[in-house]
Amino acid sequence: MVKFMETRPSNINELEKNLNTLISYFPEWSNWLRWSHVLFIENTFFIVGKVSKIPRSALIPSKDYAKRFDELLDSGYYWINLNAFGIWKDNLIVVIELPNYKVDIPRNKVSVNFSGPAIIEGKPQWDLSNRVEIIE
Repeated sequence: MVKFMETRPSNINELEKNLNTLISYFPEWSNWLRWSHVLFIENTFFIVGKVSKIPRSALIPSKDYAKRFDELLDSGYYWINLNAFGIWKDNLIVVIELPNYKVDIPRNKVSVNFSGPAIIEGKPQWDLSNRVEIIE
């Protein structure tokens, strides 16, 4: 496992802070999951048991997503969910889920929530190799 970004705590941005919190909810990751990059995708719905097609252009590298995450925090949503969807190749895919409407909540009142991969027959489905197809 690669930590999101190596920075001093005083320099950590909101995306880094929340991603580190997400990762902390799954301590078993450190024993066997590995990734070199984190990719974000917004408001995508996946059907369990089906292969989901994801355009490569929809996957945003973490270094490019920090500004967008700040924009979302300032947009008035009352919650934002970070879903650790799973591992595809050498990438942790995090799905950003948003409510359907905004309510002008101030940034410091936005509830950032965390969730993990689909669970099938009691087992978390971290491996996305058979569940997603990245298309050009």
